[in-house]
Amino acid sequence: MGRQGARALGAALLCAALLAGSAAPEEAVEPSGGNFGGMGLVESRNARMRADGTIEAGVSQRHQRRFSFINWQAVPWLEATFRLTDRLNATTGHGKTTDRAFDLRARLWTENDWRPALAVGVQDAIGTGIYAAEYIVGSKRFWDFDLTLGMGWGRLATGSDLTNPLGYGLAAFNTRPRQVGQGGVPSFNTLFRGPRADLFGGVEWNVPEIPTPFGGLSGLRVKLEYSGDALRDERGGYPSRSYALRGRAETRFNAGLQWGN
Repeated sequence: MGRQGARALGAALLCAALLAGSAAPEEAVEPSGGNFGGMGLVESRNARMRADGTIEAGVSQRHQRRFSFINWQAVPWLEATFRLTDRLNATTGHGKTTDRAFDLRARLWTENDWRPALAVGVQDAIGTGIYAAEYIVGSKRFWDFDLTLGMGWGRLATGSDLTNPLGYGLAAFNTRPRQVGQGGVPSFNTLFRGPRADLFGGVEWNVPEIPTPFGGLSGLRVKLEYSGDALRDERGGYPSRSYALRGRAETRFNAGLQWGN
């Protein structure tokens, strides 16, 4: 089976699970954040929201990039994230700020026994456009497992071979204007546009409390995701003028272990 066939099969199975009815009552489980800021898996977002009014901050790092972010649950259905991205020198480890981004994510409806929670989001909405992306994502909980499936555009479709489905209805969606560097200017003419879209998703396991000689250990999360971001512009900065400078993620799968929320 080819890569596209395997992706389609995996998406179909995950979609069936998301749309199926839950076989057990859902327990209230506090959502967890991703290393890109906001609620999510490892780097991909999900459809979960924090408690109304929650404000939190964090720092994460991956190869030659450090992300510092502040997250605000403005209202029960709307999350806002402000993020600074530092490009790190591989030799000294010192950072240089290369991007400021503002993200918004809105929940369209909550989860019930028969449907997943659904959210729509815009990434780097008023930033420089380096990480600009849009997505629609659903999440459904089964016991201690939270499944997520979504479709992304822009940065979240950088390694995709799937055609943008919106382009079938309106040809304008098949092109995406390149506006890197125009920080502080909303880019409404790029929303959900581009020749490609891609699927992303994964699962988060809320590990049951583990007994230890010092008491119960709780709050562990195991995460596995398939990301739509191929990281093709990470190597050599952005935008790379030479194709030889462009990197690409060795794998689109990410895994993580998290303690706490």
